[in-house]
Amino acid sequence: MVGGVDLDVGRIRAFIRVTEELHFGQAAATLAISQQALSKRIARLQSLLAAMLSQRGGNSVHLTEAAQRFLAPARHTVAAADAAVAAAVGDHRPCSTVSHAKELAVTHFSA
Repeated sequence: MVGGVDLDVGRIRAFIRVTEELHFGQAAATLAISQQALSKRIARLQSLLAAMLSQRGGNSVHLTEAAQRFLAPARHTVAAADAAVAAAVGDHRPCSTVSHAKELAVTHFSA
């Protein structure tokens, strides 16, 4: 951990979705969570990082410089987490989504 920050992959996924949609409502819908829950995830991530990642303006979201620097490593973190889940359940194909990883876990551990 750098500086005592323990990041949650779910919060990172939420951040990535916001960067892709540039809209909290659409990002929340894609993640199948409420906009309030998404806002809380992003707020907690920003708090943990001690950095503002986005600024809301009307119906859009503007990424800060910190967000732009964080995005590529965040994507790598999620990919590594997906690969770890796939390896744990014996699937060596890369996972691209949480739902796929959950599906694998249910398939392999529901005996």
